[in-house]
Amino acid sequence: MSNGSDVAQTKGLLTDLEGRDALMNDVMLTESNWLRQAKFDLMRRDPVDAQNEVEALLTFARQLLVNAMPDVADHQKRGEQ
Repeated sequence: MSNGSDVAQTKGLLTDLEGRDALMNDVMLTESNWLRQAKFDLMRRDPVDAQNEVEALLTFARQLLVNAMPDVADHQKRGEQ
């Protein structure tokens, strides 16, 4: 015999699975091979580790872009002031 707690857990699991399916669809529709693989790999990681890795990658990408396009970086700095 099922109780309300079991039903709530089942509904939560279904919502989690639906969300995961939506994420997987997003991964599969990604045209860039390396970005698709990165998204897939992030989904398999511990959420805290994944967030830390994304933040590190964003920091790296920002610095790479600043070095590649110094004029854009100067413009952004003026806009922040």
